[in-house]
Amino acid sequence: MKIWLINKGHGGVIGGVYQTMDRVFHHKEHDEFAAEGVYNRLCGDRLITMLKAEDRKYIDICPTELDLPLWLRRSHVNDICNKYGRHNCVLLELHGNGSPEHNATGAEIWTAPGQSKSDHYANILAQIISNDLVELDFRSGYCPEDPDPDKEAPFFMLVNTDCPAVLPEVGFYDNWKDWQLMKNFKFRERYVLALMKMIRKIDSL
Repeated sequence: MKIWLINKGHGGVIGGVYQTMDRVFHHKEHDEFAAEGVYNRLCGDRLITMLKAEDRKYIDICPTELDLPLWLRRSHVNDICNKYGRHNCVLLELHGNGSPEHNATGAEIWTAPGQSKSDHYANILAQIISNDLVELDFRSGYCPEDPDPDKEAPFFMLVNTDCPAVLPEVGFYDNWKDWQLMKNFKFRERYVLALMKMIRKIDSL
């Protein structure tokens, strides 16, 4: 059984103030603000509740509404890997998405460049999300040179942590249609259940 390192991207809300203002989008036509960090925490906290219920091993990398700096999150992850063994840990880096023109939609999964265990784990999650969250098109990174469904980028938490790491971005918070799903409890529940399916499968390997 793996130790699941749950990192909820960006900050939450403290005293009515959202902590990561560059990760919020104002849907002006509806006068509604979509905060990515709040979504990340709703999903991450619910996932932790399910992990507890199944007595699975986990560590909450960011158990606060503060937007902890990436170097601190990285240090926490790597300290855990050093203590328990890097191959015994998996980092789940939970995020929503945004696009320059605010018109993209769907779900993506990211790993660090190159082939590693992360790609295998991301492939498992991609298949589950494609089947279980049909409201969102899965935005595959498949190409002849890299025939995996994940996309690859040198995101800080993917390339600077020692264990396998998977970064799902499920929904674009700056797209009104996606945001209606992201703020819906039933949709988030199905998304978290999809994450649990992946966790159960990987834990059984």
